Amino acid sequence: MDSRYDRQQANRQAVAKKIRRRDQTGKNKFDIYEPEAVCFTEERFGSNERFSAFGDGPKFVCGLDFLDPKDCLVYSIGSNNKIEFEKSIKEFVGCEIHTFDPTLTQAFVGGEYATFHPWALGADGQVMQFKGIDRNITSKSLVTIVSELNHTGRKIDILKIDCEGCEWEVMPVVFDAVLNGTMHIDQIQIELHDTDATFINALFQAADRANFRIFHKERNHWGWTCKGFRCVEYAFVSASFLRRVNSAFACKQKWNRNAD
Repeated sequence: MDSRYDRQQANRQAVAKKIRRRDQTGKNKFDIYEPEAVCFTEERFGSNERFSAFGDGPKFVCGLDFLDPKDCLVYSIGSNNKIEFEKSIKEFVGCEIHTFDPTLTQAFVGGEYATFHPWALGADGQVMQFKGIDRNITSKSLVTIVSELNHTGRKIDILKIDCEGCEWEVMPVVFDAVLNGTMHIDQIQIELHDTDATFINALFQAADRANFRIFHKERNHWGWTCKGFRCVEYAFVSASFLRRVNSAFACKQKWNRNAD
């Protein structure tokens, strides 16, 4: 399937080069960035019951059943004390989970499922302020976070991120770290918030360079500030991980059919 996915990605890249920025406004900003690969085991995940995840909160993920519960690692950036995703990961997959959110004003309620860090994701040493927080917070880059947690050299199986706009500064750097081998990430579930088309295009170009593919897109119509089009949920998967899980699933299915 690689050649098919490559062709779809190349066609989208060609359109992106031709499109005029003045035409990439409002509801049109994300239109050219559509899913261009298929994960055979895609599922909407993040509820108390497997395969029953609806509404706001759950994410589309790929290949959960092929993760190693003894070694898989999940980062969840942004919490607001909503822990359904962390609970589902722990109960149905068994991964090690770390949750990050500098804005919580109450104790983290998901300690049974994840290790919590009140850290802000951003550029190293950047002083940030958050609504409702009466103190300055110094952000850390994802590379620094990985180092401080002694995860250098480990693969992040799932990076789930909703940082209310920090993605435009953070994610190109993350994708470049994957490209140069500093970091290994298999899939990313991220909410993108409305911004100038220049930043949107730069993020997707960085994802392309790092050899990630879009496998799901969902407009967020739940948030009151999103207005049905200003927040878009994307799911990215590395081409190598997608190839492995799709092959494993296809071979497993073929083996089952032969066994029958």
